[in-house]
Amino acid sequence: MTIDWVFVLLMVVAVLLTGISKSGFAGGVGVVAVPLISLKASPAFAVAVMLPLLIVMYVFSLKAWGRQRVDRLRWLMFPPTI
Repeated sequence: MTIDWVFVLLMVVAVLLTGISKSGFAGGVGVVAVPLISLKASPAFAVAVMLPLLIVMYVFSLKAWGRQRVDRLRWLMFPPTI
């Protein structure tokens, strides 16, 4: 697989859409990230790129909202993340 400008542009757009979607502004638009990357790469590559990115986003959101936590809800949320 060669990396060209169209691929880089698709990756940037996919990451931006995912970030905006996770912030709550774009609703569910972030689900198009993997199909968007799959236009130029394999779907397995798209998932392999997006999954670590989503995990990092989730860790940062936990850090941002960690001070306002409710421990009972955190224990309900933690097992499915593993």
